[in-house]
Amino acid sequence: MEIHDLSGADLIQTWRDYKRMGLSQRDLARDLHTTTGALRGKMYRYKMRIEEQPQHFEVDLPDAPWELSGDAMVIGDIHAPTVDYDLAMMPAAIAKKHLKSPRQLIIAGDVFNTEACSSYPRIWRDSLFKQEKIAIAHLLGVWLKTFDEIWVMPGNHDRRMAKMTRGEFLFEDLFDTVLGCNEGKLNKYRARVHTSEYGYCYLNRETMPWMIAHSKNYSINQLTVADQLAQKYQMNVITNHTHHLAKGMDRFKRYVIIENGGLFDATKFSYVVLDANKSAGMTPGFTMIRNDCAFVFGHEPYTDWEFWL
Repeated sequence: MEIHDLSGADLIQTWRDYKRMGLSQRDLARDLHTTTGALRGKMYRYKMRIEEQPQHFEVDLPDAPWELSGDAMVIGDIHAPTVDYDLAMMPAAIAKKHLKSPRQLIIAGDVFNTEACSSYPRIWRDSLFKQEKIAIAHLLGVWLKTFDEIWVMPGNHDRRMAKMTRGEFLFEDLFDTVLGCNEGKLNKYRARVHTSEYGYCYLNRETMPWMIAHSKNYSINQLTVADQLAQKYQMNVITNHTHHLAKGMDRFKRYVIIENGGLFDATKFSYVVLDANKSAGMTPGFTMIRNDCAFVFGHEPYTDWEFWL
């Protein structure tokens, strides 16, 4: 039961019952999944005969992040069209051999580059948005041959359009432009391609919980961001955005933490190759979750592809 399920009168009576059992308001708040402050506030409104007007204080936020279940391939940082095209075939190839149907693909952000909306000044003639859409549509067409469901979340690059339009053009709107390009060939798959406005979701939360995210934060030191996410959210973590590829345990050795590389090709990024720099390197890769265990893939010698395929 939640606190909003009780009227003021019911809440007062429930509190009287708790007192008779020798329990405290803290006990009642815990059982109602709320705080003692919220509990006292609702009881005060009832005692003062203040009319409940919750509609004045509601905020229109997106639906909750997904809570998915089962096995999955997890990819991210595609940055179309600057894609490692050969590596982009491998999530489907691995899934086809090692995952049972129905197969699902989770894309953890930065599907687009959206260079047209970047706040950074261009130093080269980077890709047109039309080129980005066509590249993503092609990849989706490939992946839909193997995956029954595709779950797509936004990353910081994908949010550029929303930021530029002050929230009027959201990630779902942006992704719909992909499904409608190439004469709308992908529109028939819309029921199998899902988009979220949240940059994270949960997998197998009730059994062996994983958070899959495109983290807002970056660190030059690999696994630092994943470690802090694991400690904050108290679960295993796969995160994109850092462009590191690494797997380990959190600081206290309770959770598996993964920084998930990406399907990008760093040699196609103008800001990477045109100037000498001391920035951290970028490593492509992706992850498979099977039977709640994580298998991380990257270019040789990270992965022995002959073993897996």
